[in-house]
Amino acid sequence: MTMAGMRKLVDEEFSAFEVGHLFADFTAQGEYYCLLHPTCPNGWYDPINHTGGRAGRLKLDQSSWCIRKVGSRQVLAQTIGAKAKHEAYLLVMGEKQVGPATVEAELKTGTPRECGVVFNYQHSRQFAAALLHGTRLDLVVFEQSVQKILASTKVSASKSWRRLAVTTSNTSVRVALNGKAVIKTELARAGLGKVGLMANGVCTFRRLVVRADGFKPTPLSARPKRSSRYAPAELRCRVDLGDASAGRQVRFADLTGDGREEMVFAHPTPVMGRQWKYYTVGCLTAVDLDGNVLWRRGKPVSNPEPVTRDVPFQAADIDNRGRADVIAAFGDELHIIDGRTGKTRRMIKTPKPPKMEPYWNELSQFWGDGPGDDLPRLLPDSIRLCNLTGKRPFGDILLKDRYHCIYALDNRLKLRWIHRCVTGHYLYTADLDRDGHDEIVAGYSRLDFKGNLTGRLVLSDHPDACFAQKLPGGVIRRYHPAGEEGLIIEDSRGYVIERKLGHVQHLSVGNFLPDRDGLELVAVLYWGNPGIIYLCDPDGRELRTLEGVGLGSVCQPVNWTADGQDLILLTPALHCGGLYDGEFNRVVPLPGRDRPSLCAEARDVLGEGVDQIIVWDKKQMFVYGPSRLPSNAKRYRPIRPRANQSNYMVYYSLPPGAGPAAD
Repeated sequence: MTMAGMRKLVDEEFSAFEVGHLFADFTAQGEYYCLLHPTCPNGWYDPINHTGGRAGRLKLDQSSWCIRKVGSRQVLAQTIGAKAKHEAYLLVMGEKQVGPATVEAELKTGTPRECGVVFNYQHSRQFAAALLHGTRLDLVVFEQSVQKILASTKVSASKSWRRLAVTTSNTSVRVALNGKAVIKTELARAGLGKVGLMANGVCTFRRLVVRADGFKPTPLSARPKRSSRYAPAELRCRVDLGDASAGRQVRFADLTGDGREEMVFAHPTPVMGRQWKYYTVGCLTAVDLDGNVLWRRGKPVSNPEPVTRDVPFQAADIDNRGRADVIAAFGDELHIIDGRTGKTRRMIKTPKPPKMEPYWNELSQFWGDGPGDDLPRLLPDSIRLCNLTGKRPFGDILLKDRYHCIYALDNRLKLRWIHRCVTGHYLYTADLDRDGHDEIVAGYSRLDFKGNLTGRLVLSDHPDACFAQKLPGGVIRRYHPAGEEGLIIEDSRGYVIERKLGHVQHLSVGNFLPDRDGLELVAVLYWGNPGIIYLCDPDGRELRTLEGVGLGSVCQPVNWTADGQDLILLTPALHCGGLYDGEFNRVVPLPGRDRPSLCAEARDVLGEGVDQIIVWDKKQMFVYGPSRLPSNAKRYRPIRPRANQSNYMVYYSLPPGAGPAAD
């Protein structure tokens, strides 16, 4: 099939774009919040985090791609300079092109670095491209960001506009420059994937044309796939939050003992140490699902800072009273607060940090505040409730500083022990050996309930979260979404699996594909290649991927049908928010265009035996539930996190009886 005989599907001349830099917010705010920002016309998006190698004086919410006016037409320009640090700077179309096609770009290069046409695009770590590279033309593939040159030929240098075209079949690819074929080689499934542009240096594009004969673009998975199997979402309740909310700093718990959960919102307040900036609780507000303020501790601020780290507070029934208390650190004071009245039941000054040798600053790889002795007393970074003394599920308290020390207290607030290690962002605890006491996973370290080190991995970047479970055969498996290390899986037999997927930031464990044996993993990337979502088997092997949907990603398992299958809550975004199945089809869209979409959580706050989807911002909260509930006789009740909510938690949904005993 010749190019002339193909039907033109895309003819992009960038005239619908506004002049100036495209938008691309890859700050920490975009990691935890679904921020409302303008999107690019015609489904284009920038999938690469530029914060590590920004050109000129770009703002943190600007892409290195920009639209410029040249004469009477607009062109797309890449502004990244010679100091660019990423392997590939991309701009991609949102539709997936399936079938043989020709993709042709008109471009003018101003750099010897790689510039050209992207095709067969799966995500920003896996794609193919035809690239002008100085006086070479290379056909390359990227597999997990590792570049392999399939074919290369010499070309003449030019400062003029050139036409670079890629024609694919099901098994091969042909590259032409200015109408002359220069490369032809085999490439399996060459016609499957999105298309786009790549420029690792100064380059200008004025047109992109996609032609095909008889193929149809595949819609994004964000578009709903109707199925009678999944009940639509309906609005259960709407809550006016007043001045209580500060984004994701919220805990859900039954504060009154009525069987429904209430919310405790925290306003963070900064505290400057001698060297470092810390955050503590400035105000707590308890609100029920009718919008009533139950109590308040502290004074709210008019515009609380939406911090992206944890704030030290939790809520759980620590004394088996049938209702939850709130444990919170106001500066260097640790309070146990009656969840019903808001009055302090017990209070102590936080422990004094141990003296830390200077080398501890070096052990917090990549990032890290001080080692804990910057202030006279600990300002806790986060709190985890657990069972160390063997008395009750949430009867003991673990405090941690930002990266270096763990402090164990009982529910009478007596200090039991202190342990030093690279803690990671949030601890995990569970009674994995069934001895009545919780064990602790702290970063890459493993501790017993007495604070003794029982094992560890020695790796560089700190893990953002951790999780452990006991498998049916008795093997204990631990999961670490470990940033630049990727996904680390270890077990009690000494096996360690390292999956280099990119910067793994979030992780969930659940039964997302009920026809497969065992559970699956959902991992979401940020930093470097943000927004890639992987569905993996228990060993971290990739089953499928999705990109371009993960806005304010939570990747949380959702018990919507109560039949053993978990759906996935990926984002509350207005255009693609809702629940996705294990094929990454959006099967339960969230209705409404006026609903909040800053934050999302899935849990059974109404006591219905299935999860509700909770979306909120700084002013209001909507709670959605399934329009029809399953019968009690068939209702499946998985083991889910209860207390211990965190921006860094691993969400899980385990079959009944699989453990852990409590969370």
